[in-house]
Amino acid sequence: NHCRDAYRKILSTGTFMYGKGGKCEDNFEVHLACRSGYSICSYAEKSLRPDSTFALDTCSPFDLHEELQYDADTGMCTIGANGAINLKRKQEDACDVPTAEYSIKVTFSSNDASTLYIDFSDDGGETFYTEEEGDEARVATPYSDFVQRKLQTGLCKGDGSFRQMLYVADDCTLPEYYVDMINC
Repeated sequence: NHCRDAYRKILSTGTFMYGKGGKCEDNFEVHLACRSGYSICSYAEKSLRPDSTFALDTCSPFDLHEELQYDADTGMCTIGANGAINLKRKQEDACDVPTAEYSIKVTFSSNDASTLYIDFSDDGGETFYTEEEGDEARVATPYSDFVQRKLQTGLCKGDGSFRQMLYVADDCTLPEYYVDMINC
């Protein structure tokens, strides 16, 4: 019950965002959605880098009742605790489970649905590379909170735009430059 109440708040929040994702450390927009009383749920994310087409979606809808687990010791809820949620690129029709390119689990507090901790796996959920030393879970917060952090770091400008880092090459190694974005 605690987790479902928190998840309802997550769904009502709408858009979450996290930064420093992927090899180019892009900002990402995250959407969680459910239909039919939580039996048809999905996760989707897309890069906000203007020249990027990178986006992921669930391979197949998941049943929240089967995938949501509560840890009474920590008060944390996890989606994908019984096996990660497999993802596919938007242009793919399906993916080979359990060898999806990316899989996730999403953890959040049963008392505070304002922060999502997203862990990624590249082996179908056997291990999560974001739990390894030198990496960390992606921390997604509601869009409005994300914008507030950008303002505090000076990346947001007074006119509502923000400076987005772009890379000249796909491997993110060539000199970077900034492009002003709207809707900060």
